Amino acid sequence: MGIKIFIFNLLVIKLKLIYYIKFYIIRMSIYFQNNTTLPIVLETWIKITEGSSKLMDVCILPYETKEINSLTEEWKIHRMFSDKEQHELWKPLDKLAPLYLGKFRNHEAYNGECVWLDTELFSLTKVDNLFIWVRI
Repeated sequence: MGIKIFIFNLLVIKLKLIYYIKFYIIRMSIYFQNNTTLPIVLETWIKITEGSSKLMDVCILPYETKEINSLTEEWKIHRMFSDKEQHELWKPLDKLAPLYLGKFRNHEAYNGECVWLDTELFSLTKVDNLFIWVRI
């Protein structure tokens, strides 16, 4: 009986270690390149502790490439800025582009897609570990 409990405890420790490695050490990192004259915001959920997460926003400026991380491996693209100057750059497109422009993820969904846009003004293309945002 004692050996069964010992083996069970080892298995539990192993599972906890795998969980720790997956969610705390291995962070999926991608690069996002904004090839437009407009800034955009990417948002994703970041895990803080077990059972606790926070929403994180990253502003990608025009012609900027940034490395971004997410444990959910999914990002939303929007144009809601706290900075008034960045908001003003979008004024000419206010009636044409929605606030939320779309979303994307690291890995393809069951249907083979990894990008879903709510606008036809822009496109987002994945090349290896790089997502490229352009105005059409």
